[in-house]
Amino acid sequence: MRTACVLFGLLACNSDDTLTITRDTDEGEPPEDTDLPPPEPPGADLYVVDDNDYTLSTSWTIATTEVIDAFDIVIDWNALTVDAWGVPFPVLDTDKLVLMQILASADEVPERIAQDDLGNDLLGMWEADSDNEAFLNVSDLRPLGEPTGEPFDPADFLFENDGISWLAALTVVNGEQYDILQALIIVPVELGGSSKASFTDTSSSATWSAAIDGTPLLTAEGWDQYYLNWQGLMNDAFGRHYDETRINHLFLASFDEDPAALGSEILELQSLATGWWTMDIANEDEGLPEIAHDEDGGTFQGFTVGPTWLVGTYCTTVDCFTRFPAWLVEVDVVPQ
Repeated sequence: MRTACVLFGLLACNSDDTLTITRDTDEGEPPEDTDLPPPEPPGADLYVVDDNDYTLSTSWTIATTEVIDAFDIVIDWNALTVDAWGVPFPVLDTDKLVLMQILASADEVPERIAQDDLGNDLLGMWEADSDNEAFLNVSDLRPLGEPTGEPFDPADFLFENDGISWLAALTVVNGEQYDILQALIIVPVELGGSSKASFTDTSSSATWSAAIDGTPLLTAEGWDQYYLNWQGLMNDAFGRHYDETRINHLFLASFDEDPAALGSEILELQSLATGWWTMDIANEDEGLPEIAHDEDGGTFQGFTVGPTWLVGTYCTTVDCFTRFPAWLVEVDVVPQ
């Protein structure tokens, strides 16, 4: 019977209906010394790109109410019991009532707020202290940062314009940032409007979901100095082109919880952290974590094996109205 043989590192011969496979001995014997040096530990330089970032989805719905144009309307929130996040509303314990003039239609405003993307379309902003108050007239408002400035004059500003929207918001102030608790779009009209704009529990609602599911950065504990660089980050978690001029605050944090459990706690990271270090990064796209410090002034001493480590950035200026990190990455740490 015919015999066929094929050589591909292994020698296979088929004779009759029998298959025999033997190792080709031309490969030679393995080297006597097979010991390899241990792999080098991952370095101290950490480079953040889009694939490292967490996943965030946010959505706002904001009701509209028609008011008399050019009139000194009352804005009241006495009937509020919950904020837009579903949290019991502290009627007499907010910081500021703000009124924003936005170059966008009323239909566009909720998405712009959800993406924290007003930018240069925020044409003006007026504010008044709302602590221990349940209503205010718009004439009680002053230009942002000017408590003794000219009062808001509805005859000059509050008139019907399809290309301009007015957003009233009750806020708490974190540093320079105004964190929106409730929002209402005010629509001035010539006929049929009200002399009052009232917040209710259905004025606005905010929903969100997040997952710390990006590719973790990798480093080793014990390096004398770590280096962070996010020049390669093209987009932030909101889907916007990343703009370092908007972001001024970086944090490094350690946790006992797994990353999967922290995704639903994005808004409470600082309270959950076992360690929390921050640094200013205005207009920066790189930094040395050793500069970061905790609330007692202690400096960051380096990444260690064991905890879950997260690094992220916030905007804490008047340009932003969100509590979500602009980007957030996990750092896996291995022994040296």
